[in-house]
Amino acid sequence: TIIKNRKLRLQILKMFDFVPDPIVVRIQYRIKTGRRLNLKNAKRYTEKIQYYKLYYRDVIMQKCVDKFKVREYVRRCGYEEILNHIVGVYNNVEEMNFESLPNEFVIKDTLGWGGTSVIIVKDKNHTDLDKLKKMATEWIRPRRKHPGREWVYDKQKNRILIDTYIPSNRENGGLVDYKF
Repeated sequence: TIIKNRKLRLQILKMFDFVPDPIVVRIQYRIKTGRRLNLKNAKRYTEKIQYYKLYYRDVIMQKCVDKFKVREYVRRCGYEEILNHIVGVYNNVEEMNFESLPNEFVIKDTLGWGGTSVIIVKDKNHTDLDKLKKMATEWIRPRRKHPGREWVYDKQKNRILIDTYIPSNRENGGLVDYKF
């Protein structure tokens, strides 16, 4: 990548909020990969993802990107038993009662942000709650436009989600997490 620092890449992209999505996606692709994006004759997997991001519009995707909203969709599909127990979903940190939280939990932004907005708390008594609150507040601050120009995130509201912690038992194979 040309610019390795993610925070700097996001700051650069923020300066281009007024520029149309296809142009910004090309700039973003160049910054991240160092290559020119070919949307007319996409060959690379990464090029095809960019094309899909810009031009595929299925409204169900707007429900599925939100970690809380997608639960209703999963229920309607008959898979409620696979859902993890939710401790709570909050619009801001002031709504959260840290004393009532279990000792172990996972706190995250309902809209993600590339896996950078997840904190696993294994012992809340040894957790810096002020730091945790500050990070969660940053996750949910309003943004004018999604820096990756992913339309499904536009007009979505970031919230704080707290899940129960699922311990990983290595003897039984641990937790399997596939990322694509």
